[in-house]
Amino acid sequence: KYKLQKLLIKRLRFGIEDIKPAVIVCPRIDLIGYILKAKGNIPLIYESHSSRKWISKYEWLLRYIKRYYYESLVKKVQMIVALTEGDAADWRKLTPHVSMIPNVVHLNNSNSYSDCTAKSVMYVGRFSKQKDIGSLLRIWDIVHQRHLDWTLHLYGGYGEEQTALYQEIKQMESNIIIHEATSDIMEKYKESSILLLTSRYEPFGLVLPEAMSCGVPVVAFDCPYGPADIITDGVDGFLIRHRSIEDFANKVSQLMADQKLRQEVGKAGIESSRRYEASK
Repeated sequence: KYKLQKLLIKRLRFGIEDIKPAVIVCPRIDLIGYILKAKGNIPLIYESHSSRKWISKYEWLLRYIKRYYYESLVKKVQMIVALTEGDAADWRKLTPHVSMIPNVVHLNNSNSYSDCTAKSVMYVGRFSKQKDIGSLLRIWDIVHQRHLDWTLHLYGGYGEEQTALYQEIKQMESNIIIHEATSDIMEKYKESSILLLTSRYEPFGLVLPEAMSCGVPVVAFDCPYGPADIITDGVDGFLIRHRSIEDFANKVSQLMADQKLRQEVGKAGIESSRRYEASK
């Protein structure tokens, strides 16, 4: 590993000398140390495409080592660019050199939207610890007992918790259908009436404005930090605080029971999602 690291630094140095960039941008915190050793006096920008909270996801000893090591490196970059105001505020506790630029989002650019009449709820993403599908299933278990004619569609289905979750879902028998990832996700949003996001943390949360641009109401935990930047609670979606399973289920049930509310929230989401167009 040590030999590979030395080779990486050597090749980075050759590449930088050949290209002679005015600025270097790095979206991966684990590569900053190598670039610092190879870049000379060229300014380095770190794009925080996870979040500062991400460093705290390890067990306590590794978390301490990682946090101390990575944050000592980040202090040496010329600028951090965060995707959300929450993450930017966290980084400013470490260094004043922080800016916030949200993600560009691939939005629905057609004139067709969900009419929010289908009794269909969806989740889009990995089956990973970060996404907390376990909480999603507990929420659905409550909701399904109140609204037996609604179906939950899970798009993605891959990730480190895939095998265990597939087994759990089979045993639930609660109108849950797992789909493979699709390149036609915009059409799937339009066939749905609600999108759910139960992540423990999100650097941004691309699926939220994607779904909103299709006129789909969104419900998400107020996790650090993406959802609170994207959703205006009660206007274009709903934020659930304190990771309350019961509050989340109640809000989903309210949307299921009120088609007019779904359509009003969905319509507001179409407009607010435009903030993330490339032209902005």
